[in-house]
Amino acid sequence: MAQLFVTKHKDTEVAASHAANANDPQHPLIDFSAYLDGESLLQEDLVLWYNLGMHHVPHTGDLPNTVQTTAQSAIIFSPHNYLLGDPSRQTKQMIRLDYNSSADNIVSTAHTFGSHQASGSINLTALQTDFYAYSGDVNVRKFPYTPLEPYNQTVAELSNLSPATIALPTPPSSTPPST
Repeated sequence: MAQLFVTKHKDTEVAASHAANANDPQHPLIDFSAYLDGESLLQEDLVLWYNLGMHHVPHTGDLPNTVQTTAQSAIIFSPHNYLLGDPSRQTKQMIRLDYNSSADNIVSTAHTFGSHQASGSINLTALQTDFYAYSGDVNVRKFPYTPLEPYNQTVAELSNLSPATIALPTPPSSTPPST
């Protein structure tokens, strides 16, 4: 699989994966392959999806566990010799603060160069995954365990195995032994 993808921006495509995708790999909660639908990218807002991994060299400071401040990943897209100078010097999204010597009012003036603070809203509830609507095609049955009945239904669960391959323990008696 490729490490880099470019798709058309869609508000419904907010993540490339989900932590619960491993529960049912055949029907994941977020199926990234559905994002690759062959739409034209000309004159569209684009999203760059990349696969970011990391290498960690173990050392004695990892014992008993790895400190996450020493395990980091990053990606940088930096053009070389693309422009004659730093384009951020021409941006309108900058400010200049003029300072004075007064302890009460350190910043005397803030110049915004015509920029305005961004405004708007987004419905975060609509972006939240609805686990109650999810239905996978595989249910992995675990052996039921009830502390008062430790062998409850284990014989039924293992009935398809031949007796030669497994020796089932004898369930404890519910009546006390006679003396």
